[in-house]
Amino acid sequence: MANITPIIHHFRTDGTARVILLLTHRSQRKKISTEIFVTRADVTKGGRIKSEGIKNEIEKIIAGYRTTMIKLGFAISNMTIDELKTAITSQCEQHIDFYNFANEVIENMKINGRSSYKNFAATINSLQRFTGTQQLPINQITLDFIQKYEAWLRNTPSSKHKKNDNKPALPIGSRGITLYMGTIRFLINQARLRYNNEETGIINVKVDPFSRYKMPIEQTEEKPVLTIDQMRKIKAADITQENKRMKFARDIFLLSFYLIGMNAEDLFTCESKVKEGTITYYRSKTTNRRKDRAKLVVKIEPEADVLFKEYLDHEGTRLFNFHKYYATTNNFNIALNKGLAQLALKLSLPGITFYSARHTWATLAANECRINLYTIHKALNHADTKMQITKTYIREDFRDIWDANRQVLDLLK
Repeated sequence: MANITPIIHHFRTDGTARVILLLTHRSQRKKISTEIFVTRADVTKGGRIKSEGIKNEIEKIIAGYRTTMIKLGFAISNMTIDELKTAITSQCEQHIDFYNFANEVIENMKINGRSSYKNFAATINSLQRFTGTQQLPINQITLDFIQKYEAWLRNTPSSKHKKNDNKPALPIGSRGITLYMGTIRFLINQARLRYNNEETGIINVKVDPFSRYKMPIEQTEEKPVLTIDQMRKIKAADITQENKRMKFARDIFLLSFYLIGMNAEDLFTCESKVKEGTITYYRSKTTNRRKDRAKLVVKIEPEADVLFKEYLDHEGTRLFNFHKYYATTNNFNIALNKGLAQLALKLSLPGITFYSARHTWATLAANECRINLYTIHKALNHADTKMQITKTYIREDFRDIWDANRQVLDLLK
C-alpha cells in the first residue's frame, strides 16, 4: 500500500517552511507540495510538527488523498509513482479554479501559434467582470450560473470603447453570446478530460451545464460579398508602386481568392512546399476538430502562380515570406484590412475585409457556377462531423474542388 508522510524540507530566510508530503510507492518516493507553512516554533528539534491545528489541517489533506487511493483499488498496483501522484493530486473539486485552468489553455494556444486564443481571453475577461472575482471554482458553473451569465451579457454594455468614439458601448448580441458559451463549454469539457477518470470513479469536475442549456439562436449576418465585376475591378486596379500597402493587400486578397479562400492565419503560417503544382495545408481553425486535421490540397492555378513567384519564401521554412515583414498573424491581418480599406475607397467599393475573399468565392461558386453545396463545403474545409465515417471508406481526392476553383476563376476573365 502506498504511504504518505508529512516532512519539513527546509526553512526559508523569513523563518517559515512549507510542509511537504512524501509519497512512497513501490520503493520509490515523490514529493507533494502543500500550501501549509510552519514556523520553527511549530516543530520539534527532530523536525516533527507539534502544532495540533497544523497537524489537523495536514491530516485532512492526507485523508483526501487516501480516499482517492481507496477508490483506485487494485489499479494502484499497476501504476508508477508518477501516475499515482497525478491521480491523487488531480486537484480536488474545491481546488480546481476555472480561471487558472483557462489561462493554462490560453498560454498553450499562444505557444502553438493559434490566434483564436484572443477569443478565449475575451471570454475569460467577460466572465471575470460578471463574477467580480479572480477565482472561480469550476463546480460553481452550473446551469443556473450560465443562465444568469447570459442575462448579464444581454443587459451589460461591452467594455470595449473605440478611441475618439462618443457612441455608447452596447451589449454583445446573440453571436457574441454563442461564442462565449461555446468557449466555456469547450474549457469545461477539457477540464473533465484532465481531472475526471470514470473508470476509477474519480469525478472532480461534476458540472455539465451545457447538457441542458440552449444556445441562443444567432441572427444571420449579411457578409460582405463582391460581384464578378467588382472582383474584376480589383484585379485590374492600377496601383502605383508608392502605395505599397494597398498593392500588398490587393495581391494577397486575390491570392486568398485563387486558393479557395485560404485565410490570413493559414497563409501566414503555412509551411507547405509546392509539389507537383499543388500545396497541402491543414486549416488552423478546424484542424483540432477533424480526424484528418482539416487537410486540404489546393492546385496552384496560373493566376495564383504569378503571386506565388512574388511572395514565395525561398530561404525559410514557410511557404510565403510574410513572416519576414510581420511579427504575428494579427499584425499581418491588420495590415491587410487597412490596405483593403484604402483599395475600397479608391475603387468606390463597399467596405470589405480580407475574409470577403472567402465569402465571395463561396457565393460565386454556388450562385454563378451552380457548384453543389457538398463540394463547396469540402473546398472551404469546414468541420464536418456528419461525413467523418463515410470519408473513411473513400480514397482521398481533391480534383472536384480543383475543377470548382477553375470554374470560379474563369468568371474573372
